[in-house]
Amino acid sequence: MLALKRKVKQSAILGIRRLLFAWLCLTSVKCLLFFSTIGKSLLKQKSANPMKSSLGVCFTGQFCRLELRNKVERFLAPSMGTYDVHAHFVLQEAREEGCKYSNYQAHVKEDTSSLTVSESFGSIANVRDWFDSYFNSSTTEGSRGATLVGLSVSFSAANFSEPVIRHRYLYTLNKVGMVDEIKRAESHWRQWRSYVECIRRLDSFQQFDLYVRLREDLLFYDNFVPPQVWLKDTKVDIWVPRCTSWGGLNDKLAVIHPRAREAYFEGIHDAYVNHYNDIDCDSKTSCRYRFKTNNPETFQKQALKSLKVRFKEETPETLPCVTGVYTGGTRFCFYQHRRQLGYGLECLPAKERERFTPPCHEFHIEHPKYNY
Repeated sequence: MLALKRKVKQSAILGIRRLLFAWLCLTSVKCLLFFSTIGKSLLKQKSANPMKSSLGVCFTGQFCRLELRNKVERFLAPSMGTYDVHAHFVLQEAREEGCKYSNYQAHVKEDTSSLTVSESFGSIANVRDWFDSYFNSSTTEGSRGATLVGLSVSFSAANFSEPVIRHRYLYTLNKVGMVDEIKRAESHWRQWRSYVECIRRLDSFQQFDLYVRLREDLLFYDNFVPPQVWLKDTKVDIWVPRCTSWGGLNDKLAVIHPRAREAYFEGIHDAYVNHYNDIDCDSKTSCRYRFKTNNPETFQKQALKSLKVRFKEETPETLPCVTGVYTGGTRFCFYQHRRQLGYGLECLPAKERERFTPPCHEFHIEHPKYNY
């Protein structure tokens, strides 16, 4: 009986706190952008616009490589006009070996001091403070925070257990001898493990109408809003850029239909950890390994195929994204342009490809205006 009374009392206190929080939100601008480090149920509130679809976004990678302003201004903010957006960050803190910009960083002859990102982040607190400052700072159009509706953000650190290494995967990587293959294989596992962490966090908020997973160093050279027609597409489960796939699937960006969310966010990791050495036999004399890969892109493609996921590789005009260095405005630098844009510059639209001269490029893009 005493335990029951205590439980009733706790429930009453919690209810009062929630009512107080709701009242504060009605009188405070800052509650429009809610931050959480652990993902509580406060984000399970009704949309500001019940007619909007919902978009769940996963940011994965390293804090020290995070390009944030570009993603906010070219992707998150434009998408807020069409979707109620929740973005979750699963990022690794700096490791002993420092921040890895590229597997080929040691081979770049240019001044690598230029290989810095636009902002400097080292922790969840840094990113949270950046969001708070950005959306609540005064601009010529007034306060961003005063009109910010439809975006919520949460964080969790990618502090995972000891990496899982499948030695057959390690020794088939196509850069053995050029980089530390063990650290590279560990990095791939952390990436796939972060997918699992992110979808679990997103699930703690709600089921979304569409999902996006993007790498922390990805850049948008034009505004991108996931087409709503993809929500009703019955023939494609995942959309990825067609460039820099290296024999597999581009792993820098993916737009995922809800029916493929489990296969993408959890299935890839499960395939590596539990099934990478599986052997399939067509007959008594014909057997082969299920996965025969030489990089993370080929593994991702084979894993999704084994899970019966249908994917489509989209053109740069549909998915306007690259990796490189964002220097502001429409100017980007590509110090390893063949690796970053493809050997035939396939990541660029045809009109931009014709006028590209490395290392830096000014895009001729007319950005439509949008309201926060």
